[in-house]
Amino acid sequence: MKKTILATALSGALFLSGCGSDATQSGEPTLPTYESFITTSLAQPTKLEFILSGANATVPVPNNLLFNPVDGTIELPTDDSALSNPLVAMGQVDGWSTTASFFVPFSGQLDSATAASSVSIIKITDKMTGNPLPEKVLQNDIDYEVSVSGKRLIITPKIPFESTSEYLIAINDSLQDVDGAKVGMSQSYASLKSKSRPYESGDLVAPQQLTYGVEALVEGATTALTPNPVSAESIVYSAWFSTQSVGATLAATKGMLALAQGADYSYETIWKESANPNNAPVATIGQMTFGTGADYAAVLANDANFTKYIASAAERDQVIGLYNLNTPNMVTVSRGTVNLPYYLETGTNWNTQPFESGSTSLAIINDAVTDEAELNNFSEQLVGYGINLLSFSQILRRNFKTSLATHSLNWMALVTTLSAS
Repeated sequence: MKKTILATALSGALFLSGCGSDATQSGEPTLPTYESFITTSLAQPTKLEFILSGANATVPVPNNLLFNPVDGTIELPTDDSALSNPLVAMGQVDGWSTTASFFVPFSGQLDSATAASSVSIIKITDKMTGNPLPEKVLQNDIDYEVSVSGKRLIITPKIPFESTSEYLIAINDSLQDVDGAKVGMSQSYASLKSKSRPYESGDLVAPQQLTYGVEALVEGATTALTPNPVSAESIVYSAWFSTQSVGATLAATKGMLALAQGADYSYETIWKESANPNNAPVATIGQMTFGTGADYAAVLANDANFTKYIASAAERDQVIGLYNLNTPNMVTVSRGTVNLPYYLETGTNWNTQPFESGSTSLAIINDAVTDEAELNNFSEQLVGYGINLLSFSQILRRNFKTSLATHSLNWMALVTTLSAS
């Protein structure tokens, strides 16, 4: 049976198996008991559904525990590979939606009256693997709204999250079930939250440190920036999530189109090999052809689309009459075509194919340059393509420092190595 793997963004530290008895959770706790407030939370009748291992493994989304650490994209658990499956399609993107609603599941029916006060969403300045500081505490009913649907706590953005940005979410135990009892955390979340059971080795070390960090930031931010502080002890669920780089793909494509207008590049030198897998005739991009010109009145009279989409036949004839009365034979219309690039599939596959990059992602490059042998191999490949390493490193330093830093890439190691090669 093929295993379902949940990957973490934290250096590949957490791998969760979804095949029943062969699932494991490595990392042995050093102490045998939880803190009393965690024990109390675990005894609540309605608890968070957050399970790290086993046949029912589940992690609420958005959550950066569900990231592929190599290519920097979302990796949701599924054995499928078809892009028509939304779980697979989401694996093509580099972050979570800026507008989609998301929910946190619980084991029992929730009380809607206590929902709003239980949610904290905080924008931070950097990734949790960097040096984050609280930037803004989002406000309920302004930035987002909270609702309940049965056993689900639902959060819906009213203002889109900022793209290419970092956020924290926390749910505290002011949320109650329909019987008036506080909700509790799950056993898996308790294992990450507890400081009396620290993991010293294994897959859960990094996720536990992440949980400590997220909860500390939530407590600090709500204490400093709001009149309603949330204590770390009261949190029954928390997560860090990164939003998609919305518009980055189109901006990069626009840059390539602009680059092709210069003397040093052409469409053929930019869109080639894997960047043009269907061998589209890129040499004719922008090419225009025109037919024989005709008087405006004659063209309008024979244009079925004008009558169909713009006006009735009577109104069309009225426009033609006014033209013939005031400016006859003054306007010549020439029909033509222009060849423009189209970046999606056509036919039956148009809505199942991603707009894929023709080059390796920055995340994969970063993964490669952290290994000396891979970095040397990368340099050799650049030389094989006739690329001057010193010039390449200077361009990288000048143009891509900000972009690489945004993706937490080891850009300095790459530039330094290439400059010295």
